[in-house]
Amino acid sequence: MSDATPQLGRASRLYLEVMYTDNFTCVYCGVRGFDMTVDHFIPKSLGGPDIIQNLVACCARCNTVKGARAPYECGMFPSHGRYTRRVPEMLDPDPILMIGRQEVRLSHLAAELGRDPGAVLRAVLASMTGGEA
Repeated sequence: MSDATPQLGRASRLYLEVMYTDNFTCVYCGVRGFDMTVDHFIPKSLGGPDIIQNLVACCARCNTVKGARAPYECGMFPSHGRYTRRVPEMLDPDPILMIGRQEVRLSHLAAELGRDPGAVLRAVLASMTGGEA
């Protein structure tokens, strides 16, 4: 028998941090339980990073309904928790970015740079998270 303490991997630590942060409660429907899944609020397919700010507790039913879509695409809005105050800016498909003191729409910035809006958003998220996007 080994006396070694089991170590949690990064994914397990993130899962537990999300569950404790969201109180084991689905952010979309409010159901509570210990069999929650972790959902990317902004899906990975749309550039959403694997960081705690983009991960939420979600019941299996809501996770299946939402799929790989952004919340505004499927009409699923957080009913409680840390995202309810941030819903407008998180759900805007063409968010306003602050560049210095100037407000710029993502679509305008992407057009100016000649890049895909998703690529620009990923670059912005990476700069905000220290390159984790």
